[in-house]
Amino acid sequence: MRRFFESLAARSSLSGKSFLDAVESLFFLFFTGAVIGFVYEVLYTRLIHGYWAYRGTFWGPYLPLYGVGALLLYALFHRLVRIPPLVFLLSGLTTGLLEYGSGRVLLLMTGKKYWNYSRYSVVFDRYGFVSLRSVLIFAVGAMLLLYAIVPLLLPALEKAKPKTRHILFGILAAIFLCDAVLTLLIPNTLGQVAG
Repeated sequence: MRRFFESLAARSSLSGKSFLDAVESLFFLFFTGAVIGFVYEVLYTRLIHGYWAYRGTFWGPYLPLYGVGALLLYALFHRLVRIPPLVFLLSGLTTGLLEYGSGRVLLLMTGKKYWNYSRYSVVFDRYGFVSLRSVLIFAVGAMLLLYAIVPLLLPALEKAKPKTRHILFGILAAIFLCDAVLTLLIPNTLGQVAG
């Protein structure tokens, strides 16, 4: 696990930080992405479909898949930010593959679909996990992540007092780990869709 975090930090702007600081920064990026993903999903469902719905597999207000996506996008593309069109295209491809892969894994593990784009005009797979609409939305989201969120988040973490950062990290990590265990024991099916 340590080797994974060190290699991820080495490929990012966190390469000069201590191991703990790099892990904390990556966790805060993951957690920020997960919370923003949850808010996006809830608002999207309300605005597009007209009703409020709980979205996600965990019990807390975050979607780990979005957190993983934030880490993946940051690790792969933060060095390409000087070429926005390339970042946009590669981010769309990456998030589309992540969306398809995670949709298939969830379907195989639970037998349920957590999203379904089959009713959209351009769908890229027979399960309805990836559509042109979703790819474009996630590519725009990746641009916001890499050009707005990361440039605000990482410097703010560097300016924070180490003790404050460590305490916040400990609290959020404990909440997330407890939620992960609870979700394994009592699966959350509120975010599933028919199909």
